[in-house]
Amino acid sequence: MEKESTTYTLKEFVDKTIGYIDRIICLKWESSEQALKLARQDLERRLEGMNEFRAQLEKQTQTFVTKSEYNIVRDRIEKDLKSIQLEMARKGAVNVALLLAVLSFLVSIIKFLWG
Repeated sequence: MEKESTTYTLKEFVDKTIGYIDRIICLKWESSEQALKLARQDLERRLEGMNEFRAQLEKQTQTFVTKSEYNIVRDRIEKDLKSIQLEMARKGAVNVALLLAVLSFLVSIIKFLWG
């Protein structure tokens, strides 16, 4: 069996080669466009997620206490605490004085009774 030989003219060869190159370029172009489309969709999805996160942060920061509000409340609490401490110290001194008075009274009663 003899192989059939296919012969091309130079023009046919160049035309076929250019056709193959053109097809390869078209496939690469389509592939690049598809990759770009997918990358754009992914970027849009990620940006949408970031925007949602940003919105959540903005909503959350609306519930935060400002420094000036915190300082006002802290100062008020410190003032109230000092007032309570002074009152407790005053009551403690009154209680000690009352205890001493009761003890003195008891001692004087005991002396009076025993003589």
